[in-house]
Amino acid sequence: MNDRPLRFCEGGGFVVGPSGDLPFDASDHHRSGLTVMLGCNHLRCNHCGATVRVGPPGRGIDEDAVPRELYAAEDLATVTIPKTSARLYTCRCDSFEARQVAQAMDHERDSPSAPHMPWSCAGHPPPSLPVVVGDVTCVEATNWRMELQRILDGVCPRPLSGADAAKPVTGRLVMHACGFLPSRKRYRVTIAIRR
Repeated sequence: MNDRPLRFCEGGGFVVGPSGDLPFDASDHHRSGLTVMLGCNHLRCNHCGATVRVGPPGRGIDEDAVPRELYAAEDLATVTIPKTSARLYTCRCDSFEARQVAQAMDHERDSPSAPHMPWSCAGHPPPSLPVVVGDVTCVEATNWRMELQRILDGVCPRPLSGADAAKPVTGRLVMHACGFLPSRKRYRVTIAIRR
């Protein structure tokens, strides 16, 4: 059992549109140092207490959709309609179509265009070593100079989606691999980068 504390998305969690980056790994989360806003894959509603469900990219809802019915659906793809510019988020009491690459929740209602959802990051479990991300393996004795060189040579340690698949992302991939390590292990990566 992992006794390390949960890690929370910086900024309280982001919703992402269909071209945004929504991680598959439950331990992956948005943190400082990333050059792209990762969507939070573990949002919780502060009103109804439900874990927010996320629909597939390119699917949205019509005006008459009822959040409670959407939330209860076994597969969100079956109760949504094609909308290439949207990704549906829903809890039991509210729904939101994300259209921008990334948007933070606006709990203070300062912005007319930001989502005013009562959602926030519910925390992400820290990964346990070893962590295998694509072709990169993070273990206690990882040779970070060699792994960094492999990433620089083109090994991609995570599946890329949306617009990310077409961008040069080497620096971000290094940061992503580092994010799976406890802070005391990240020091080794920093030393390897300096060399």
